[in-house]
Amino acid sequence: MGTGYGSRTTCTPATGEDVAVQLGVFVYGTLRPGSWNHGAWLEAFLAGPCRPARLDGFALHHHDGLPAVVPDPGRSVVGDIADLDPLRYDAALRTLDVLEGTAHGHYLRLTARVAGGEEVWLWVAGERVTAHLGPDTTLVEHGDWLAVREG
Repeated sequence: MGTGYGSRTTCTPATGEDVAVQLGVFVYGTLRPGSWNHGAWLEAFLAGPCRPARLDGFALHHHDGLPAVVPDPGRSVVGDIADLDPLRYDAALRTLDVLEGTAHGHYLRLTARVAGGEEVWLWVAGERVTAHLGPDTTLVEHGDWLAVREG
């Protein structure tokens, strides 16, 4: 069930040392406030409350009950920026990389800019996930994972 998304997601996993400043994390699915992984995986690393944000140029998909984003110039994703505690920043990124399966190619961590220009970390679907995505089968048209869970 190839879709062509994998060819657009040619990013290399990153580390916290790849940027000079500590970036926030754009969360768009189960790590958002109100979703089940927020308290279990993210909340302990936060420096303060998450801030609403929008990510343009990406599309939100559902894959086996989980969210995934891929580059898509005509779409937007609703999410939040999580500002991480500076004292636990590297530990937070390592923990989130484990959750997102970056070592296994499920998701890739890269930087992106949200609407308004702020640069953030973002986990996008890797080749193992994009192989199962399609605009006619898995696309979340409105781009808001919390609305999917409520609907």
